[in-house]
Amino acid sequence: MTSTDPARSPAPDLPGAARGLLGALAMEEATTEEAGPYIAWHRERIRRTAELVRACTAERARILDVGAGPLTSELVGRLRPREVHVLDPAARWSEEGAVPGARFHVGSLADPELPFAPETFDAVLAAEVFEHLTECPRHIVPRIARIVRPGGVLIVTTPNQARWLNRVRLLLGVNIQELPENLFHKGWMGYGHIREFTIAEYPGEFGVSGLRAERVGGWSPHPMPRGDLVRRIVDRVGPPSLDQVLYGVFRKPGPPDRAADAPDAPVRVG
Repeated sequence: MTSTDPARSPAPDLPGAARGLLGALAMEEATTEEAGPYIAWHRERIRRTAELVRACTAERARILDVGAGPLTSELVGRLRPREVHVLDPAARWSEEGAVPGARFHVGSLADPELPFAPETFDAVLAAEVFEHLTECPRHIVPRIARIVRPGGVLIVTTPNQARWLNRVRLLLGVNIQELPENLFHKGWMGYGHIREFTIAEYPGEFGVSGLRAERVGGWSPHPMPRGDLVRRIVDRVGPPSLDQVLYGVFRKPGPPDRAADAPDAPVRVG
């Protein structure tokens, strides 16, 4: 018998990108009750990420967003009028026109060298990327630092390994690591969460190769599931070390190269 409970009905009228996110995570049949908070959480994360990037860059900045996803187009829209480039190993993001308004490049942080000439970008954004990589940040960040202009920034966000809910789980004897069967299960993402980070680790892990930690903090988008009063209170009044998501801004020393900000300056591909 078909359920008439709207909370158990397929999630209606989700944006195409949001539905794509559910599909990528094998949640196509998610109910309104299940999908609503999940999509809201990620859209709020995108909004806050865009605000952070906008606060750190000029309107004419050239930005590289590492790792395409179903909500990348929403991020790109929030960053206008900045010039946004997207780097991802899967060429289908470009072929399908899944990231309108951005310039797409095929490549990965796992590559020995990124496909750009030195000092190409005012900012490189790696939002929810490093937790999926098998290589440690200290080996990868130098590749990023090479393509950041003097005065430019690397902006990182990751899940917080020490978020308060994980601390409670550990006290209860619950393993907080991703299950082995989930480590490689997302078709467009590749690996699951191989390693998450703590706020104390950020300066040492990402502030390398001449990049200096300028700002490190945390935020909690929307608690999931909805209606959990305890989570909402802790997320709003707790210190950043307990938040769900961590962020860091790491700046490359030197004055910005204003001559490189010309609107028609080409991206120099290495």
